[in-house]
Amino acid sequence: MPSVAILSTGYEVLRGYTLNTNASWLARRATECGARVTSVVTVGDGIEDLARELRRLATHADCVLVTGGLGPTEDDRTRDALALVAGVHLVKDPRARAVVDDYFRRSARKPGPTQWRQALVPEGMEPLRNPEGTAPGIAGRVGSALVFLLPGPPREMRSVFEAEVLPRWRALGPFDETAARVVWTAGAPESDVARPIEAYMRADEPTVGTHPDDGEVAVRILARGPGAAARADAVLAATCQALGDHVVSIEEEARIQHAVVALLAQRGLVVTTAESVTGGLVARMLVEVPGASRVFRGGLVVYSDRWKAARLGVPEALLARDGAVSAAVAGAMADGALRSGPADVAVAITGVAGPGPDDRGVPEGLVFVAVALTGHPTRVASHRFAVPRIPLQRRAAVAALDAVRRALLALG
Repeated sequence: MPSVAILSTGYEVLRGYTLNTNASWLARRATECGARVTSVVTVGDGIEDLARELRRLATHADCVLVTGGLGPTEDDRTRDALALVAGVHLVKDPRARAVVDDYFRRSARKPGPTQWRQALVPEGMEPLRNPEGTAPGIAGRVGSALVFLLPGPPREMRSVFEAEVLPRWRALGPFDETAARVVWTAGAPESDVARPIEAYMRADEPTVGTHPDDGEVAVRILARGPGAAARADAVLAATCQALGDHVVSIEEEARIQHAVVALLAQRGLVVTTAESVTGGLVARMLVEVPGASRVFRGGLVVYSDRWKAARLGVPEALLARDGAVSAAVAGAMADGALRSGPADVAVAITGVAGPGPDDRGVPEGLVFVAVALTGHPTRVASHRFAVPRIPLQRRAAVAALDAVRRALLALG
């Protein structure tokens, strides 16, 4: 099993201004591919720091994956550090220049003079095609270690890794047979998800772990060695059976919104939204899914009481009596959205995001979700989320979509 170290660069990452999603993604992908991640390190843009960590990691791992510092500005120094550690000069590389030139040609733009810094490559090393951006990646060696320099923007990094790095890396040595599976769940906290599968979580092989993600919980299964796929699939099937209707998806990129769009499409139904506390996030999540236009025509953000009354027909007397954050108003919002659609399903959500209670004393974190389906009674449920405003809105949106999912499943 090859060992790999991951080096993230940039003061914006080191100082916490930019979330280091690159390292987590690379660690997961390297593990799933059959490598052993030995360390994840972050340094700034200082060339001495970059060179020191590159040199150190290259003596402890078979492969070093480096992200960031390949752009056209003065603080992009990763290629300089690699040349310093390898004891070679940076040279103008026509293959790297072609990558830069191709990007600007496709963008119908002219490169400025600093852009050609990206065409410099440590002598004897190989530029890597970057179909998503201007900066080529770089492949080379430091001693016996493979070193791959990857762009910092996550979309570019992932594209270069999958298309250019992984095939080269795999060609040079055997990887362990590895099988990774995921079960995305919704509608239950992590502890409730973990309880029915505790026996699998205690086992050494495959490894099974739960990971919450703002309203959804992932169960991750990883098997290694001969027969890994069969063992992982067996645990996957048992996990899905144990978790029942909490299971949303068994695909990494298919989340609650994908499940809802798929169910609506299967049943030939159209959904609309009426949102207060989430401010349009439910609709935003739906339209992330390719093909959502078949099942979602539009929705309303009704943040004030006046808009709830004017746009959805929520009775003013009801708003005065029960307050905007109440089960009755949530149900009236869903009924009004269903009438105004036209739609077959309406989901409404109202709540208090905080900080603090609302002017009626309704506590921070209380959320009501209502689902109305043509020909069926309107369903209303309450939730309480003890998290700050932004994660609360995400969890509330997940709860709203999960309510739609469960209502559609109940149709059979």
